[in-house]
Amino acid sequence: MQHAVTDPAAPAVTSMDVGREACVIVLRGAIRDREADELRKELVSAIDAGVRALLVDLSEVELLSGTAQEIVLAASATLADRGGVLLAWSAKESVGRPTFVLSELGDDALGEGTSGTGADG
Repeated sequence: MQHAVTDPAAPAVTSMDVGREACVIVLRGAIRDREADELRKELVSAIDAGVRALLVDLSEVELLSGTAQEIVLAASATLADRGGVLLAWSAKESVGRPTFVLSELGDDALGEGTSGTGADG
């Protein structure tokens, strides 16, 4: 079931498999410690299931806590150690905290879409 961004009942963290070794995790709204725990569970579950390509969609994120940033970075390192890759993507040019995560992941792990002017990477 798809939820609108403005739907207060929409889950903050959802995931969908796109193949046996690929998964997309979509984050919405403010990702604080409670939601970061949900994010950790989704990432661990995907990695434990053998996912080697993971896309974290930050395009609907308004706030990303430091804890959530650390979780994404740790998952990226774990996947890299296993020969996989984590891509963090945001369609927004200036989202604050998510932009920090994207820059920390580095250009090699960055799949950032923008509209209008290009984003700094």
